[in-house]
Amino acid sequence: MITIKQMTYFLSVCKTQNLSRSALELYVSQPTLSVTIKELEEETSAQLFTRKGSRLSLTEAGRRLRDEMKKVMDQYDRMNSMINSGILTRDCLRLGYSTIIGSEAIPLIYKSFTEKNPSIHLEITEGAGWNLLQKLDEEELDAVLTVENYMQDKLWEKRFSTKNIKASLLEYCVSRNSPLASKETITLEEISREPLILFDHNFPLSDTIEKIFSIRGYNLDVRLRSSQIFMVSRFIEEGLGGGFLPASACRDHVNLVPIECPELSDSAGMEARVYWKKHHVANKPLEQFLEFLNTKK
Repeated sequence: MITIKQMTYFLSVCKTQNLSRSALELYVSQPTLSVTIKELEEETSAQLFTRKGSRLSLTEAGRRLRDEMKKVMDQYDRMNSMINSGILTRDCLRLGYSTIIGSEAIPLIYKSFTEKNPSIHLEITEGAGWNLLQKLDEEELDAVLTVENYMQDKLWEKRFSTKNIKASLLEYCVSRNSPLASKETITLEEISREPLILFDHNFPLSDTIEKIFSIRGYNLDVRLRSSQIFMVSRFIEEGLGGGFLPASACRDHVNLVPIECPELSDSAGMEARVYWKKHHVANKPLEQFLEFLNTKK
């Protein structure tokens, strides 16, 4: 079985490409390092390096092993950091949040919750809402904040509890040079007549937006779909279309102008929600978090 010492030695040689330099870096003798690398090659039944003078170059097998070892060592380092920080002896809440809700709500939630509950370690994970709910179902997360309403899915309805925590976090935005920039409010019909920039289908909220327009008989001229807030905002900034962005992303951008759309704000499925697993084992940090969200509404 490959040991932590072997991985440490091997990764050092991968970096320096020289046994002498790695021996100095690791505070071991060069013969000891050479023996360790030889043992590793015997254990893996593969030649890991080719030699040209004092320079060592990875073989294809060596590169593949290096990539896997880096993953293992990163996890090992995280485990040690967790132990050294004392997190294992503290209460922990594992919170997932969707990308769209992140820029708008998570920094404030993180700051306020940890200040109010300093004994709880808040571990946050970003991702697409659907993937986060899968992690919640597999008990890799304790709660998920997202904008999408997945309770329309019967599978999730049986497994999760949920509640609305905030009205719509998205705003319709245009470039400050757009003819629409002077408007205070806008209707769905007016938006439908403009080119539109949307998040891609990894964000079910985009499907919700399109469904809202479709139900009212409006067709959309979608010019771009992207998974990146930066890309969506840049296309809007350049005047290539209007689009929906988290409120903070729009209001903090000097070249974007938010326009209120009351019809969209009042539509079902546009609110931020928290999900947690039904029949979960007693979890004090989760209960404190849900109580905290109630006070923030």
